[in-house]
Amino acid sequence: MDAALTTLREEDIAKHLATAQSLVTKTAVIEAAAAGEWRIATQSDAPGLLLLAETAYPGWRAWVDGERVDWQTAYTTVRAVCVPAGAHVVAWRFVPTAYLWGALLSLLAVGVLIPAGVWWAKT
Repeated sequence: MDAALTTLREEDIAKHLATAQSLVTKTAVIEAAAAGEWRIATQSDAPGLLLLAETAYPGWRAWVDGERVDWQTAYTTVRAVCVPAGAHVVAWRFVPTAYLWGALLSLLAVGVLIPAGVWWAKT
């Protein structure tokens, strides 16, 4: 296992985090939680890292104030996103590409099978 690929590195997030010497007030409130979707309101005096203790499975997408952002894997298993100072809303949505490909192939199959069945019934 390559730890550089599964953990957050200090040099990657240092620009987003406050210095250890400052006293920073931070809050995070879950506004909505449903299957495949989270919405969390944050408030902080300095940039920070929001950790969501759920599996960092491919297919999750993250937005901060409606703007798509990249997320990281923290502690080898959980999801994390950098959040700027101030009040923000972080949204997570599970949109795996495998589902999209499955839906596309299913529609394609139905589009082929229905006309083939109609043709076969006429012959």
